[in-house]
Amino acid sequence: MAISSGVRRHRAWVEAAGRRWLVIRGDAYLEATRESSSFSVSIPMRRAERVFADAESLDAKIVVASGFGDRTIITGELDDAQFDYEARTIHLTGRCKSAKLHEMKTSEKWTNKKPDEIIKDLAQKAGLDADVTSAKVRAGRKWADDYVKLSDNVSFAAVIHKMSELMGARWWVDADGKLHVKDDASGTYTISYRENGSGPINSDALRIRISKNFVAAKDVEVKVKSWNQKKKKVIEAEKKISGKGGKVAYEYHIPGLEQDLADQYAKAKAAEHVAHEIQLQADCIGDPDCAPGMKLQLIGTAFAQSLDIDSVSHAFGMRGHLMTISAKSAKDGRE
Repeated sequence: MAISSGVRRHRAWVEAAGRRWLVIRGDAYLEATRESSSFSVSIPMRRAERVFADAESLDAKIVVASGFGDRTIITGELDDAQFDYEARTIHLTGRCKSAKLHEMKTSEKWTNKKPDEIIKDLAQKAGLDADVTSAKVRAGRKWADDYVKLSDNVSFAAVIHKMSELMGARWWVDADGKLHVKDDASGTYTISYRENGSGPINSDALRIRISKNFVAAKDVEVKVKSWNQKKKKVIEAEKKISGKGGKVAYEYHIPGLEQDLADQYAKAKAAEHVAHEIQLQADCIGDPDCAPGMKLQLIGTAFAQSLDIDSVSHAFGMRGHLMTISAKSAKDGRE
């Protein structure tokens, strides 16, 4: 549940080079949107100048104080250090552990492996622990071969995203640097909103903004067609999700799919097209327990339902800790 009361002294630190450095101000952008989470902090230069000037590469962790003790919100490595000799500060930027997945490339062919097995293999090569939902379908050698031909030397992240699509799952890296590829949420965060007649609004968010996409609210029809060279036939799959206000249709041509993969791909793409029907942004008091990959349960408003949290942006330092949550979902009940 969002933090809505209580006043306490706030602090944040960056842990690097075997020490904790007090953060004057900073930001952390936590993502479950195919991008690396990142951070940016400023620390006093005193005692830190020589350490960061001499460093070649450094792992880093951002820690914030909360009502339940010190909590890590992102683990990764530093990309850059800027030394401001007028302000006597050092500005550090970095990315989470998923940065390696975007940097490392592959042209590997996997022989009849399931998507989750491919993801675990790539995570291991990038030095990441992985928690991956078991897949019911196999990526198959034929599909893997054709995919590599279409996009040779692709990043690990691109392959993981494609496998996640086939599984109908989302992927993100948590605060401790562990990769998750899941078709369900890792927890629920609750925000409430209640009007009191002519009195003040009661909410544990500072501000809530919601948009409705009328195109995503329509009936959605997805068709997938694939030429299977081995079977000398066209594989076809279709998925429809009911809505209101008309119909939109999408068609995809993917080489080398078997029927089960085509069915799963159509299902995943249809869900993707309706997922941004309702989009929410909520500004709240900073809470390290809120993270991408969770569900956001909205109580109150005409849009009260559960949404998927895509990103959480934290702003912290000596002046306090605020966060902005971005979440989206199709309207409840659409199938």
